[in-house]
Amino acid sequence: MSRLPPIIDHISDQVGCTPLVRLHLKTDSENPVKCEILGKCEFLNPGGSLKDRVAKRVLEDLESQGKISRESTLIIPTSGNLSVSLALFAARKGYHIVAIIPDKTSVEKIQVLKSLGAEILRTPADAHHDSPESHIGVAKKLAADTSNSFIIDEYSNQYSVAAHEETADEILQQCSEKLDLVVIGVESGGSITGIANRLKTKLPHVKVVGVDAQGSAVTSTDETLAVVNYKTQGLGSNFVPSLLNKSLVDEWVIVSDQEAFGMARRLIAEEGLLCGSSSGAAVVAALRAAATLESTQRCVVLLNDSARNYDSTLLNETWLIENELLDKGSADRIRRKAQKWRGAAIAELNLPIPTSISTDASIGEALAIMDGRDFDQLPVINSKKKMVGFISKGNLRLQGDVDLKDTVEKWMYKFSTKKKYVPITLDTPLVELWDFFEHNPVAFVTDTESKWCLGVVTKYDLIEFLNKRNGSLH
Repeated sequence: MSRLPPIIDHISDQVGCTPLVRLHLKTDSENPVKCEILGKCEFLNPGGSLKDRVAKRVLEDLESQGKISRESTLIIPTSGNLSVSLALFAARKGYHIVAIIPDKTSVEKIQVLKSLGAEILRTPADAHHDSPESHIGVAKKLAADTSNSFIIDEYSNQYSVAAHEETADEILQQCSEKLDLVVIGVESGGSITGIANRLKTKLPHVKVVGVDAQGSAVTSTDETLAVVNYKTQGLGSNFVPSLLNKSLVDEWVIVSDQEAFGMARRLIAEEGLLCGSSSGAAVVAALRAAATLESTQRCVVLLNDSARNYDSTLLNETWLIENELLDKGSADRIRRKAQKWRGAAIAELNLPIPTSISTDASIGEALAIMDGRDFDQLPVINSKKKMVGFISKGNLRLQGDVDLKDTVEKWMYKFSTKKKYVPITLDTPLVELWDFFEHNPVAFVTDTESKWCLGVVTKYDLIEFLNKRNGSLH
Protein backbone atom coordinates (compact mmCIF):
# COMPACT_ATOMS: atom_id res chain seq x y z
CA MET A 1 0.00 0.00 0.00
CA SER A 2 1.26 3.46 -0.87
CA ARG A 3 2.04 5.81 1.97
CA LEU A 4 -1.07 7.72 3.02
CA PRO A 5 -1.08 11.29 4.36
CA PRO A 6 -1.28 11.64 8.14
CA ILE A 7 -4.22 12.88 10.16
CA ILE A 8 -4.19 16.68 10.11
CA ASP A 9 -5.59 19.17 12.59
CA HIS A 10 -7.29 21.47 10.09
CA ILE A 11 -7.93 21.53 6.35
CA SER A 12 -5.55 24.48 5.95
CA ASP A 13 -2.72 22.05 6.78
CA GLN A 14 -3.42 20.39 3.43
CA VAL A 15 -2.57 23.48 1.36
CA GLY A 16 0.22 23.00 -1.17
CA CYS A 17 2.15 19.92 -2.25
CA THR A 18 -0.11 19.71 -5.29
CA PRO A 19 0.85 17.14 -7.94
CA LEU A 20 2.52 17.67 -11.28
CA VAL A 21 0.67 15.74 -13.98
CA ARG A 22 1.86 15.05 -17.54
CA LEU A 23 -0.42 16.43 -20.23
CA HIS A 24 -0.99 14.27 -23.30
CA LEU A 25 -3.00 16.67 -25.43
CA LYS A 26 -2.80 16.24 -29.18
CA THR A 27 -1.25 19.27 -30.83
CA ASP A 28 -1.26 20.78 -34.29
CA SER A 29 0.53 18.41 -36.66
CA GLU A 30 2.09 21.40 -38.43
CA ASN A 31 3.50 22.77 -35.19
CA PRO A 32 3.82 19.81 -32.80
CA VAL A 33 5.04 20.13 -29.22
CA LYS A 34 7.96 17.82 -28.60
CA CYS A 35 8.79 18.58 -24.98
CA GLU A 36 7.25 17.22 -21.80
CA ILE A 37 4.44 19.43 -20.44
CA LEU A 38 3.48 19.13 -16.78
CA GLY A 39 0.41 20.68 -15.16
CA LYS A 40 0.79 21.92 -11.58
CA CYS A 41 -2.66 21.04 -10.20
CA GLU A 42 -3.37 24.02 -7.96
CA PHE A 43 -7.11 23.36 -8.34
CA LEU A 44 -6.62 20.39 -5.97
CA ASN A 45 -5.98 22.69 -3.01
CA PRO A 46 -8.77 22.44 -0.36
CA GLY A 47 -10.50 25.64 -1.49
CA GLY A 48 -10.12 24.76 -5.16
CA SER A 49 -7.47 27.27 -6.22
CA LEU A 50 -3.90 28.50 -5.84
CA LYS A 51 -5.26 31.35 -3.66
CA ASP A 52 -5.33 28.89 -0.75
CA ARG A 53 -1.57 29.37 -0.47
CA VAL A 54 -1.95 33.13 -0.16
CA ALA A 55 -4.84 32.91 2.31
CA LYS A 56 -2.96 30.59 4.63
CA ARG A 57 0.21 32.71 4.52
CA VAL A 58 -1.69 35.97 5.06
CA LEU A 59 -3.60 34.73 8.08
CA GLU A 60 -0.54 33.17 9.71
CA ASP A 61 1.61 36.28 9.22
CA LEU A 62 -1.05 38.81 10.27
CA GLU A 63 -1.85 36.80 13.40
CA SER A 64 1.81 36.39 14.36
CA GLN A 65 2.28 40.16 14.00
CA GLY A 66 -0.79 40.89 16.10
CA LYS A 67 -2.45 42.88 13.30
CA ILE A 68 -5.74 40.95 13.48
CA SER A 69 -7.67 39.24 16.24
CA ARG A 70 -10.77 37.06 16.50
CA GLU A 71 -12.95 40.18 16.60
CA SER A 72 -11.49 41.58 13.37
CA THR A 73 -13.42 42.15 10.17
CA LEU A 74 -11.39 41.07 7.14
CA ILE A 75 -12.30 43.04 4.01
CA ILE A 76 -11.25 41.33 0.78
CA PRO A 77 -11.49 43.05 -2.63
CA THR A 78 -11.01 40.12 -5.01
CA SER A 79 -12.32 38.25 -8.03
CA GLY A 80 -13.62 35.58 -5.68
CA ASN A 81 -11.05 32.83 -5.15
CA LEU A 82 -9.06 34.57 -2.42
CA SER A 83 -12.20 35.40 -0.46
CA VAL A 84 -13.31 31.76 -0.68
CA SER A 85 -9.92 30.59 0.61
CA LEU A 86 -9.83 33.11 3.44
CA ALA A 87 -13.42 32.36 4.47
CA LEU A 88 -12.62 28.64 4.43
CA PHE A 89 -9.65 28.95 6.75
CA ALA A 90 -10.95 31.79 8.92
CA ALA A 91 -14.35 30.23 9.61
CA ARG A 92 -13.28 28.42 12.80
CA LYS A 93 -11.36 31.46 14.09
CA GLY A 94 -14.32 33.79 14.36
CA TYR A 95 -13.30 36.41 11.78
CA HIS A 96 -16.02 38.31 9.99
CA ILE A 97 -15.33 38.12 6.25
CA VAL A 98 -16.58 40.76 3.82
CA ALA A 99 -15.93 39.78 0.21
CA ILE A 100 -16.10 42.63 -2.31
CA ILE A 101 -16.27 41.04 -5.72
CA PRO A 102 -16.92 42.12 -9.34
CA ASP A 103 -20.38 41.41 -10.70
CA LYS A 104 -19.00 38.90 -13.22
CA THR A 105 -17.95 36.54 -10.41
CA SER A 106 -19.54 33.11 -10.88
CA VAL A 107 -22.67 32.24 -8.93
CA GLU A 108 -20.91 29.12 -7.60
CA LYS A 109 -18.26 31.20 -5.81
CA ILE A 110 -20.98 33.40 -4.34
CA GLN A 111 -22.91 30.38 -3.07
CA VAL A 112 -19.77 28.96 -1.45
CA LEU A 113 -19.04 32.31 0.20
CA LYS A 114 -22.57 32.46 1.57
CA SER A 115 -22.30 28.93 2.96
CA LEU A 116 -19.08 29.97 4.73
CA GLY A 117 -20.88 32.87 6.38
CA ALA A 118 -19.17 35.64 4.42
CA GLU A 119 -20.85 38.95 3.71
CA ILE A 120 -20.86 39.78 0.00
CA LEU A 121 -20.78 43.13 -1.77
CA ARG A 122 -20.91 43.30 -5.60
CA THR A 123 -19.21 45.98 -7.70
CA PRO A 124 -19.17 46.72 -11.46
CA ALA A 125 -16.51 44.62 -13.22
CA ASP A 126 -15.68 47.50 -15.56
CA ALA A 127 -15.12 50.06 -12.77
CA HIS A 128 -11.54 51.41 -12.87
CA HIS A 129 -9.49 50.37 -9.84
CA ASP A 130 -9.05 54.02 -8.78
CA SER A 131 -12.78 54.79 -8.83
CA PRO A 132 -14.92 54.76 -5.66
CA GLU A 133 -17.22 52.18 -7.33
CA SER A 134 -14.46 49.59 -7.84
CA HIS A 135 -14.03 46.66 -5.46
CA ILE A 136 -10.86 48.31 -4.13
CA GLY A 137 -12.58 51.68 -3.74
CA VAL A 138 -15.53 50.12 -1.90
CA ALA A 139 -13.12 48.20 0.35
CA LYS A 140 -11.34 51.40 1.39
CA LYS A 141 -14.62 53.15 2.16
CA LEU A 142 -15.90 50.19 4.16
CA ALA A 143 -12.65 49.92 6.13
CA ALA A 144 -12.84 53.61 7.04
CA ASP A 145 -16.35 53.07 8.41
CA THR A 146 -15.68 49.75 10.21
CA SER A 147 -13.78 49.53 13.47
CA ASN A 148 -11.17 46.78 13.92
CA SER A 149 -11.13 46.02 10.20
CA PHE A 150 -8.27 45.05 7.92
CA ILE A 151 -8.12 45.09 4.12
CA ILE A 152 -6.42 42.11 2.52
CA ASP A 153 -5.57 43.46 -0.92
CA GLU A 154 -4.21 40.70 -3.14
CA TYR A 155 -3.12 43.25 -5.74
CA SER A 156 -0.51 44.88 -3.50
CA ASN A 157 0.06 42.44 -0.64
CA GLN A 158 3.60 41.02 -0.60
CA TYR A 159 2.35 37.92 1.23
CA SER A 160 1.13 36.72 -2.15
CA VAL A 161 4.64 36.84 -3.59
CA ALA A 162 6.13 35.06 -0.56
CA ALA A 163 3.48 32.33 -0.68
CA HIS A 164 4.29 31.55 -4.29
CA GLU A 165 8.01 31.40 -3.70
CA GLU A 166 7.06 28.24 -1.82
CA THR A 167 5.14 27.09 -4.92
CA ALA A 168 8.36 27.51 -6.90
CA ASP A 169 10.25 25.45 -4.32
CA GLU A 170 7.75 22.63 -4.80
CA ILE A 171 8.16 22.76 -8.57
CA LEU A 172 11.95 22.68 -8.27
CA GLN A 173 11.82 19.69 -5.96
CA GLN A 174 9.27 17.79 -8.05
CA CYS A 175 11.26 18.42 -11.24
CA SER A 176 14.62 17.70 -9.59
CA GLU A 177 15.53 21.17 -10.88
CA LYS A 178 15.14 20.02 -14.49
CA LEU A 179 12.98 22.78 -15.95
CA ASP A 180 13.15 24.98 -19.05
CA LEU A 181 9.84 26.83 -19.29
CA VAL A 182 7.13 27.86 -16.83
CA VAL A 183 3.75 29.27 -17.89
CA ILE A 184 1.61 31.24 -15.41
CA GLY A 185 -1.65 33.14 -15.75
CA VAL A 186 -1.56 36.69 -14.37
CA GLU A 187 -4.27 38.35 -12.30
CA SER A 188 -2.95 39.97 -9.12
CA GLY A 189 0.65 39.39 -10.25
CA GLY A 190 1.68 37.66 -7.02
CA SER A 191 1.96 34.14 -8.36
CA ILE A 192 4.08 34.91 -11.42
CA THR A 193 6.32 37.35 -9.51
CA GLY A 194 6.94 34.95 -6.63
CA ILE A 195 7.47 31.87 -8.77
CA ALA A 196 9.56 33.60 -11.44
CA ASN A 197 11.83 35.29 -8.90
CA ARG A 198 12.60 32.04 -7.06
CA LEU A 199 13.02 29.95 -10.22
CA LYS A 200 15.35 32.43 -11.91
CA THR A 201 17.46 32.62 -8.75
CA LYS A 202 17.94 28.84 -8.84
CA LEU A 203 17.80 28.26 -12.60
CA PRO A 204 18.71 31.45 -14.52
CA HIS A 205 18.03 29.82 -17.89
CA VAL A 206 14.33 29.18 -17.15
CA LYS A 207 12.02 31.08 -19.47
CA VAL A 208 8.92 32.61 -17.84
CA VAL A 209 5.76 33.06 -19.90
CA GLY A 210 2.93 35.24 -18.59
CA VAL A 211 -0.64 34.63 -19.73
CA ASP A 212 -3.16 37.45 -20.06
CA ALA A 213 -6.78 37.59 -21.19
CA GLN A 214 -7.72 39.30 -24.42
CA GLY A 215 -9.23 42.60 -23.30
CA SER A 216 -7.21 42.86 -20.08
CA ALA A 217 -5.14 45.93 -19.19
CA VAL A 218 -2.22 43.93 -17.76
CA THR A 219 -0.40 43.71 -21.08
CA SER A 220 -1.98 46.76 -22.70
CA THR A 221 0.15 49.82 -23.37
CA ASP A 222 -2.88 51.94 -22.52
CA GLU A 223 -5.14 50.88 -19.63
CA THR A 224 -7.98 52.97 -21.02
CA LEU A 225 -8.17 50.67 -24.04
CA ALA A 226 -8.88 47.57 -21.94
CA VAL A 227 -12.11 45.82 -22.91
CA VAL A 228 -12.56 44.13 -19.52
CA ASN A 229 -15.80 42.33 -20.44
CA TYR A 230 -14.05 39.05 -21.22
CA LYS A 231 -15.57 35.93 -19.64
CA THR A 232 -12.45 34.16 -18.35
CA GLN A 233 -12.30 34.56 -14.57
CA GLY A 234 -9.08 34.44 -12.55
CA LEU A 235 -7.07 35.99 -15.36
CA GLY A 236 -6.24 39.58 -16.31
CA SER A 237 -7.39 42.85 -14.75
CA ASN A 238 -8.50 46.35 -15.70
CA PHE A 239 -5.22 47.77 -14.35
CA VAL A 240 -1.59 46.72 -13.90
CA PRO A 241 -1.18 45.41 -10.33
CA SER A 242 1.71 46.84 -8.33
CA LEU A 243 2.75 43.31 -7.33
CA LEU A 244 3.54 42.37 -10.91
CA ASN A 245 7.22 42.55 -11.76
CA LYS A 246 7.13 42.55 -15.55
CA SER A 247 10.93 42.42 -15.77
CA LEU A 248 10.73 38.76 -14.67
CA VAL A 249 8.47 37.83 -17.59
CA ASP A 250 10.29 36.80 -20.77
CA GLU A 251 7.22 36.46 -23.00
CA TRP A 252 3.54 37.31 -22.90
CA VAL A 253 0.80 35.26 -24.53
CA ILE A 254 -2.67 36.78 -24.84
CA VAL A 255 -5.52 34.26 -24.99
CA SER A 256 -9.12 34.79 -26.11
CA ASP A 257 -12.19 33.52 -24.26
CA GLN A 258 -12.88 31.07 -27.08
CA GLU A 259 -9.41 29.55 -26.74
CA ALA A 260 -9.51 29.49 -22.93
CA PHE A 261 -12.93 27.84 -22.60
CA GLY A 262 -12.24 25.42 -25.44
CA MET A 263 -8.99 24.21 -23.90
CA ALA A 264 -10.52 23.96 -20.41
CA ARG A 265 -13.21 21.68 -21.85
CA ARG A 266 -10.50 19.60 -23.52
CA LEU A 267 -8.57 19.28 -20.25
CA ILE A 268 -11.73 17.98 -18.59
CA ALA A 269 -12.74 15.61 -21.39
CA GLU A 270 -9.31 14.37 -22.54
CA GLU A 271 -7.16 14.58 -19.41
CA GLY A 272 -9.71 14.24 -16.61
CA LEU A 273 -8.49 17.51 -15.08
CA LEU A 274 -11.40 19.45 -13.60
CA CYS A 275 -9.91 22.92 -13.94
CA GLY A 276 -11.35 26.27 -14.97
CA SER A 277 -11.05 28.52 -18.00
CA SER A 278 -8.00 30.41 -16.68
CA SER A 279 -6.20 27.04 -16.61
CA GLY A 280 -7.38 26.47 -20.16
CA ALA A 281 -5.84 29.81 -21.15
CA ALA A 282 -2.55 28.86 -19.48
CA VAL A 283 -2.39 25.56 -21.37
CA VAL A 284 -3.14 27.32 -24.68
CA ALA A 285 -0.19 29.60 -23.96
CA ALA A 286 2.00 26.67 -22.88
CA LEU A 287 1.41 24.79 -26.15
CA ARG A 288 2.18 27.93 -28.09
CA ALA A 289 5.34 28.82 -26.16
CA ALA A 290 6.64 25.26 -25.89
CA ALA A 291 6.62 24.71 -29.65
CA THR A 292 10.28 25.78 -29.80
CA LEU A 293 11.46 23.33 -27.12
CA GLU A 294 13.12 19.99 -27.84
CA SER A 295 12.00 16.54 -26.68
CA THR A 296 14.58 16.57 -23.88
CA GLN A 297 13.19 19.76 -22.37
CA ARG A 298 10.38 20.35 -19.89
CA CYS A 299 7.56 22.88 -19.43
CA VAL A 300 5.43 23.42 -16.30
CA VAL A 301 2.08 25.20 -16.50
CA LEU A 302 -0.01 26.31 -13.51
CA LEU A 303 -3.61 25.05 -13.46
CA ASN A 304 -5.15 27.76 -11.31
CA ASP A 305 -8.60 26.76 -10.12
CA SER A 306 -11.37 24.20 -10.25
CA ALA A 307 -14.10 23.74 -12.85
CA ARG A 308 -16.49 23.26 -9.93
CA ASN A 309 -16.39 27.04 -9.52
CA TYR A 310 -18.05 27.39 -12.93
CA ASP A 311 -20.95 24.96 -13.14
CA SER A 312 -23.19 27.70 -14.57
CA THR A 313 -20.68 28.81 -17.21
CA LEU A 314 -17.82 26.52 -18.28
CA LEU A 315 -19.80 23.34 -17.60
CA ASN A 316 -23.10 24.67 -18.96
CA GLU A 317 -23.47 24.00 -22.67
CA THR A 318 -26.48 26.31 -22.98
CA TRP A 319 -24.47 29.22 -21.54
CA LEU A 320 -21.53 28.40 -23.79
CA ILE A 321 -23.77 28.38 -26.86
CA GLU A 322 -25.39 31.69 -25.88
CA ASN A 323 -21.95 33.28 -25.45
CA GLU A 324 -20.47 31.62 -28.56
CA LEU A 325 -17.82 29.85 -26.48
CA LEU A 326 -18.63 26.21 -27.13
CA ASP A 327 -15.55 24.25 -28.11
CA LYS A 328 -15.50 22.41 -31.44
CA GLY A 329 -15.65 18.95 -29.87
CA SER A 330 -18.82 19.73 -27.91
CA ALA A 331 -20.33 21.61 -30.85
CA ASP A 332 -19.76 18.60 -33.11
CA ARG A 333 -21.31 16.28 -30.52
CA ILE A 334 -24.40 18.49 -30.20
CA ARG A 335 -24.66 18.69 -33.97
CA ARG A 336 -24.51 14.89 -34.22
CA LYS A 337 -27.14 14.56 -31.52
CA ALA A 338 -29.45 16.96 -33.34
CA GLN A 339 -28.93 15.08 -36.61
CA LYS A 340 -29.77 11.80 -34.85
CA TRP A 341 -33.28 13.04 -34.11
CA ARG A 342 -33.70 14.47 -37.65
CA GLY A 343 -35.85 17.32 -36.40
CA ALA A 344 -38.49 15.04 -34.87
CA ALA A 345 -40.88 16.45 -32.28
CA ILE A 346 -42.97 14.84 -29.53
CA ALA A 347 -46.01 14.63 -31.84
CA GLU A 348 -44.17 11.94 -33.83
CA LEU A 349 -44.06 9.65 -30.78
CA ASN A 350 -47.81 9.05 -31.26
CA LEU A 351 -48.34 8.91 -27.51
CA PRO A 352 -51.53 7.20 -26.31
CA ILE A 353 -54.25 9.21 -24.58
CA PRO A 354 -52.95 9.63 -21.03
CA THR A 355 -54.55 7.91 -18.07
CA SER A 356 -55.15 10.37 -15.26
CA ILE A 357 -56.66 10.33 -11.81
CA SER A 358 -58.63 12.92 -9.90
CA THR A 359 -57.50 14.69 -6.75
CA ASP A 360 -60.28 13.10 -4.66
CA ALA A 361 -59.51 9.53 -5.71
CA SER A 362 -57.86 7.26 -3.14
CA ILE A 363 -54.23 6.19 -3.03
CA GLY A 364 -55.46 2.59 -3.34
CA GLU A 365 -57.15 3.42 -6.66
CA ALA A 366 -54.00 5.21 -7.90
CA LEU A 367 -51.75 2.27 -7.04
CA ALA A 368 -54.17 -0.20 -8.65
CA ILE A 369 -54.05 1.77 -11.91
CA MET A 370 -50.27 2.14 -11.83
CA ASP A 371 -49.70 -1.54 -10.99
CA GLY A 372 -52.22 -2.73 -13.56
CA ARG A 373 -50.74 -0.66 -16.39
CA ASP A 374 -47.12 -0.76 -15.26
CA PHE A 375 -47.00 3.02 -14.74
CA ASP A 376 -44.67 4.79 -12.34
CA GLN A 377 -46.53 8.11 -12.36
CA LEU A 378 -50.03 9.34 -13.02
CA PRO A 379 -51.06 12.88 -13.91
CA VAL A 380 -53.58 14.30 -11.43
CA ILE A 381 -56.50 16.45 -12.57
CA ASN A 382 -58.95 18.63 -10.65
CA SER A 383 -62.73 18.85 -11.03
CA LYS A 384 -62.25 21.08 -14.11
CA LYS A 385 -60.05 18.40 -15.77
CA LYS A 386 -56.98 20.63 -15.48
CA MET A 387 -53.69 18.92 -14.62
CA VAL A 388 -52.55 20.13 -11.18
CA GLY A 389 -49.76 17.66 -10.39
CA PHE A 390 -48.84 14.00 -10.45
CA ILE A 391 -48.68 11.03 -8.14
CA SER A 392 -45.51 8.92 -8.06
CA LYS A 393 -45.30 5.26 -7.04
CA GLY A 394 -41.68 5.73 -6.01
CA ASN A 395 -42.49 8.68 -3.77
CA LEU A 396 -45.34 6.79 -2.10
CA ARG A 397 -42.99 3.95 -1.20
CA LEU A 398 -40.68 6.41 0.54
CA GLN A 399 -43.49 7.59 2.81
CA GLY A 400 -43.99 5.50 5.90
CA ASP A 401 -47.51 6.58 6.87
CA VAL A 402 -49.51 6.36 3.63
CA ASP A 403 -53.03 5.01 4.07
CA LEU A 404 -54.64 3.46 1.00
CA LYS A 405 -57.80 5.39 1.87
CA ASP A 406 -55.97 8.73 1.77
CA THR A 407 -56.85 11.00 -1.13
CA VAL A 408 -54.43 11.44 -4.00
CA GLU A 409 -54.38 15.17 -3.28
CA LYS A 410 -52.73 14.52 0.11
CA TRP A 411 -49.69 12.76 -1.38
CA MET A 412 -49.41 14.10 -4.91
CA TYR A 413 -46.66 16.38 -6.19
CA LYS A 414 -48.39 19.72 -6.75
CA PHE A 415 -47.40 22.04 -9.55
CA SER A 416 -46.62 25.41 -8.03
CA THR A 417 -47.91 28.49 -9.80
CA LYS A 418 -44.83 30.37 -8.54
CA LYS A 419 -42.30 27.99 -10.07
CA LYS A 420 -41.17 28.39 -13.67
CA TYR A 421 -41.49 25.13 -15.59
CA VAL A 422 -39.97 24.02 -18.86
CA PRO A 423 -42.94 23.81 -21.27
CA ILE A 424 -43.24 20.40 -22.91
CA THR A 425 -45.72 20.41 -25.80
CA LEU A 426 -46.35 18.32 -28.90
CA ASP A 427 -44.06 20.70 -30.80
CA THR A 428 -41.08 20.23 -28.43
CA PRO A 429 -38.12 18.77 -30.40
CA LEU A 430 -37.01 15.34 -29.22
CA VAL A 431 -33.41 16.55 -28.96
CA GLU A 432 -34.57 19.02 -26.28
CA LEU A 433 -36.61 16.34 -24.54
CA TRP A 434 -33.55 14.08 -24.38
CA ASP A 435 -31.66 16.85 -22.58
CA PHE A 436 -34.67 17.34 -20.27
CA PHE A 437 -34.35 13.73 -19.15
CA GLU A 438 -30.82 14.35 -17.89
CA HIS A 439 -32.45 15.94 -14.82
CA ASN A 440 -36.03 14.64 -14.88
CA PRO A 441 -37.46 11.09 -14.95
CA VAL A 442 -40.70 11.86 -16.75
CA ALA A 443 -42.27 14.60 -18.89
CA PHE A 444 -45.93 15.57 -18.92
CA VAL A 445 -46.90 16.83 -22.35
CA THR A 446 -49.41 19.68 -22.19
CA ASP A 447 -51.13 22.14 -24.47
CA THR A 448 -49.40 25.46 -25.12
CA GLU A 449 -51.10 27.00 -22.06
CA SER A 450 -49.94 24.13 -19.80
CA LYS A 451 -53.50 23.30 -18.71
CA TRP A 452 -54.41 19.91 -20.20
CA CYS A 453 -52.28 16.77 -20.10
CA LEU A 454 -51.91 15.38 -23.62
CA GLY A 455 -49.44 12.62 -22.84
CA VAL A 456 -46.83 11.17 -20.52
CA VAL A 457 -43.38 10.39 -21.91
CA THR A 458 -40.21 8.84 -20.48
CA LYS A 459 -36.71 8.30 -21.81
CA TYR A 460 -37.74 4.74 -22.72
CA ASP A 461 -40.25 6.13 -25.19
CA LEU A 462 -37.41 7.97 -26.91
CA ILE A 463 -35.20 4.88 -26.94
CA GLU A 464 -38.02 2.87 -28.52
CA PHE A 465 -38.51 5.63 -31.11
CA LEU A 466 -34.82 5.51 -32.04
CA ASN A 467 -34.79 1.73 -32.18
CA LYS A 468 -37.62 1.81 -34.69
CA ARG A 469 -35.51 4.20 -36.75
CA ASN A 470 -32.48 1.91 -36.29
CA GLY A 471 -30.74 4.95 -34.83
CA SER A 472 -28.05 5.24 -32.20
CA LEU A 473 -27.95 6.91 -28.84
CA HIS A 474 -24.32 7.89 -29.30
